[in-house]
Amino acid sequence: MNEEALYNEEVNSFKREKTQFDQSVRDALLKQHTLQEQCAIKREEILKEKVKILAIRKEFEAKTKESQIVNSIIELNVGGQIFPTLVTTLTHHQQSRLARIVTGSEIVPRDPEGRFFLDRTPAVFEKVLDYLRTDQLPSYFDSEEEERIFHQEMTFYELGFSASHFQPVWNTRFVPDGVQITDNDKIVTVNGKTQDHIVLIGHEKVKSGTATVLIQVHIPRPNRYALGVLLDVPDNLNRGFAYKNGVIGWGLHDHVTNLGIYYQTQFVAPSTLGYSTNDIVTMIVDVDRGNLTYKVNGVKCAELLGCDMFKQGVWLAASLYNEDAKWRIIN
Repeated sequence: MNEEALYNEEVNSFKREKTQFDQSVRDALLKQHTLQEQCAIKREEILKEKVKILAIRKEFEAKTKESQIVNSIIELNVGGQIFPTLVTTLTHHQQSRLARIVTGSEIVPRDPEGRFFLDRTPAVFEKVLDYLRTDQLPSYFDSEEEERIFHQEMTFYELGFSASHFQPVWNTRFVPDGVQITDNDKIVTVNGKTQDHIVLIGHEKVKSGTATVLIQVHIPRPNRYALGVLLDVPDNLNRGFAYKNGVIGWGLHDHVTNLGIYYQTQFVAPSTLGYSTNDIVTMIVDVDRGNLTYKVNGVKCAELLGCDMFKQGVWLAASLYNEDAKWRIIN
């Protein structure tokens, strides 16, 4: 092989090596770029995962803190008496005044120890707490006065049906002939002839919650009296209810010979007591559960449970008969 041919062979060999080297460099650079892209993607995934973990941790810490708060014990100073309870108990009814006080949306004074101070009677506050714990109204009171104060305090704390603005007064919009409503709508008197008179209680139909009314009755003689509920306002208010030929309704009669709750002529629940002049009759209507409960002078005497028809809403009402009959709402 001559020198020129040898030279050309070396040049070609060099070119091949250079081409291979250049390709190796390109491959290395491409691989490096790919690795950089993969690293960038991985780094972004790690950052996203870190942000997610931090968010989960923050949510967990917030829930833990909230759980510690709501499950913590709190003391209330009610009229100078200390009542320990749980925050969850006081906030069980979220629209109540007690819930607003605990959550800080309603400001009240604090005592020297930092407790919320409520300038209210402590006499029945334990019963108020029991209601918050169980959603059940007390079945027994030591006296009519204690029962009256309890319902007064329930109204103040906006518990029970008071949150729906139920007012235990005689309705002055629908008034039958022959009756007179006086004393800030607390007293109804039959001042016309002796006949049936349906008088509604409250300004509106009770559509949810619990409504309670306490009435001191004056009955000239036992006859055709009832305290109970109606599904609607009747066209004729000079009729009775919860007995034959009357308006459809449920009621506890004054009769001592036929004790019980009646739906027209149908006996639906027994009663251990009737009522007469100066007795205090309590009626508790739980629309959500369909329950109707009665007490006479603080003693529970009759109860109708689970009546689905109540759940569409009811009017509280009384049926009075004789001239000079007078019923006074005392809560």
